[in-house]
Amino acid sequence: PIVFFQALFFPVFLFAQWIICFIPIFIISASNFEGGWPTFSQFWIALFTTKQYWKTYANIPIWFWFIEAYWFVICLAGWHITFNVAVRKVPLFDPRRSYVWLIKKVFAGRMWGFYQFLLIKATHWCHSHGCTGELMMFPIFLAWVGWPIIIPFVVKIYYLFIPCGLIFLFLTWKGYLLVKLHWRSEKEPEVPKPKAQINTVLIDLPETGGFIMTISGRKPFDFSVQNVRLSLEGKELW
Repeated sequence: PIVFFQALFFPVFLFAQWIICFIPIFIISASNFEGGWPTFSQFWIALFTTKQYWKTYANIPIWFWFIEAYWFVICLAGWHITFNVAVRKVPLFDPRRSYVWLIKKVFAGRMWGFYQFLLIKATHWCHSHGCTGELMMFPIFLAWVGWPIIIPFVVKIYYLFIPCGLIFLFLTWKGYLLVKLHWRSEKEPEVPKPKAQINTVLIDLPETGGFIMTISGRKPFDFSVQNVRLSLEGKELW
């Protein structure tokens, strides 16, 4: 529960700290706002929709930016102290690992597995239906990866393009790998993926007899070979 609530409320904490950091600028900009002090809804519209809020920055005096810079340094010092206290007093405090845990749970659970299953089934169907399936593959793939881009247009909060764009890029990469792996008939056996890539095989025949074989290539970091059996066949070898 601590890790979950940490991942849930850490963005709220960052947003609150961002508000605190720029409170002086918000106050003086709102005081220069046309029509007097705005309400929250007016301020939100002027900030993200009409962009009228940003025009008030031209009326801020230069000396005020020095005050804002000093306030920003104070906020950085406060964040540093808060972080150090949280690390010492809260044993499970680690925002980065909490998000790693959350991503693993989301992209390794049943919901993510079912979402991949939809694309895999669609890929098998498109492969088995010839030209019609090839024509349908692109819009299916686009729908599978492109739905996050629609969210900022629907809610009209356009800064959501940043996280939604990252999700779109991840789905595009993952979807490409799934289509490449499963572009076959559902009844066809899956082609096994090689464990390692062999680049060169060198055989040395020493005068004392026997042979020495040197194999070089690339392998995953966690892949190791413990027991190997070599089988050589063919009359030309002997």
